[in-house]
Amino acid sequence: MIPSRTAGRIGRTLAAVAAFLMLAGAAPGQPTPLTSTMADGPNAQPDLIVFGNLTSLDIGQGSDRTQSEADRRRISAYLDGTGLRYAFVFVPWSRAYRMVQQRDNALIFNLLRTPARENLFHWLISMERGEAIHLVARRGSPQESMTRDDIMQSTCKAACVKSSAQCQALRDFGFSEDRIIEVSEAHHGLAEQMLLRGRVDFLSEIPGDLSDRDEDGTPIGDLLIVRMPITAANSPWLAAPKSIDPGLLKTLLDGLPKAEADGNVPPQ
Repeated sequence: MIPSRTAGRIGRTLAAVAAFLMLAGAAPGQPTPLTSTMADGPNAQPDLIVFGNLTSLDIGQGSDRTQSEADRRRISAYLDGTGLRYAFVFVPWSRAYRMVQQRDNALIFNLLRTPARENLFHWLISMERGEAIHLVARRGSPQESMTRDDIMQSTCKAACVKSSAQCQALRDFGFSEDRIIEVSEAHHGLAEQMLLRGRVDFLSEIPGDLSDRDEDGTPIGDLLIVRMPITAANSPWLAAPKSIDPGLLKTLLDGLPKAEADGNVPPQ
């Protein structure tokens, strides 16, 4: 059963969606970062806002986009089974990560489950793919052959997307704060371009999330080399913040057995 909603909550939800559209730069005639999937039709108001990374919509082709779409289908199948009305909202990752923790009716997907985040979220469903974060270097650069000890004894800097697990991985690996460049990424590949242009020495990234090609069409594998893993393989999750409404959380948790029985999500 869908938890009851007050008029105030509906108003806050609508205001939040409108604000997110403006913050993400949506304008008439441009693609919107909001994708709605409502249980009761297109005019119904959402019970849940599901945040995703805007860059997953910027990838025009290849396995990354296919995987992102598969993740959304899996999440939709699960949420459809709960009877909740929901809408996907895509904004830059650091904004999604911040805003989901400020709301009582929001989820976030493709969130890596790390020790630092373990107690900040309720972990709902795994996307069931292991992804290790690696250091990436420019081909032909001195960093291509550096060992871990070499890197730690150097002044090499590494880029990562702000508020991402990739930044925490750099800290855990041993990078000091003054050697970590956190990028507020509003479009796909900004951190990559910093590496390609020599503004940083390494990129902290999941290899599968690298672009297929550089801006001039050169295959990215001809320009960058994946060096060494700096985390164990880790699956991204759909998660709810600790601030989520208890009634919503109960509905989400109660929906897991059905989703598992239907084969829409793996046993958690």
